[in-house]
Amino acid sequence: MTELGAAGAQVQVLACDAADRPAMADVIAGIPAQQPLSAVIHAAGCLTTQ
Repeated sequence: MTELGAAGAQVQVLACDAADRPAMADVIAGIPAQQPLSAVIHAAGCLTTQ
């Protein structure tokens, strides 16, 4: 993200459970029309403690 910002991109990081439709709808509804969504980076992980 730092490199994208340094290259001039406007970067906003949001965390949301992609399986939670209402949460996704809230994220999408919050995208301003003058700054349309142009990229999505999906980074999911699973942590287990043994």
